[in-house]
Amino acid sequence: MRPEHIQRVTGWGALAALFLLYAYLKRDLGTITAGDHGVYYYVSYLWTEGVIPYRDVFISHPPVQLLVSLLTIIIFGKSIFALNALPALCGALSGLLVFRMTKRAYGMWTGILACALFLFSYENLSVSLYYTGQNIGLLFLLLSFFLFLRGNIFSAGIVSGIAFATDRKSTRL
Repeated sequence: MRPEHIQRVTGWGALAALFLLYAYLKRDLGTITAGDHGVYYYVSYLWTEGVIPYRDVFISHPPVQLLVSLLTIIIFGKSIFALNALPALCGALSGLLVFRMTKRAYGMWTGILACALFLFSYENLSVSLYYTGQNIGLLFLLLSFFLFLRGNIFSAGIVSGIAFATDRKSTRL
C-alpha cells in the first residue's frame, strides 16, 4: 500500500471512530427526559391524527420543528427512541457538514479535528439532548453554507430560509 492510501484509510477510520464515540455518548436516547420537547412530539403526533397546529393547539414555534418530528412519526411511528434521536442526529449531521466544508478547504485531518471539536463541544453535547429549534436551525444553516460553497446559490437560499423558520427568536424582527 502507498503511504497516501494508508493515510486516507486512517483518516476515514478516525472519522468513523469519532461518530461511534458520539453515538456511544448518546446511547440513552430511549429514556424519558424532562423538557418541553414532549409537547412538540405530541403536537406532531396530533397532526398525524388530523389536529391542526396553530388552530387547534397553541404552539409558539415556527412549523419547521414540528414538520421534522412529524416526518419522523410518519416514517418510524410513535417511537420515543426515534424522536429522542432527532437532536443527536441533527448534531451528528452538523458535525459531518463541518467536516466536509473544512476538509474541502484545509484537508482531511483538519476536517477531522474541526468535526471532533464541534461534536464534543459542551454546547453540542448538551443541546443535542433536547429537541429545540437550535439544533435543527444549525443543521439547516450549515447545509445552506455547504450548498453555497458548492455553488448552488438558489438551493442555499431556500435552505437558509428554512433555517430562519426553525426558531421563534429568529422570526421576531
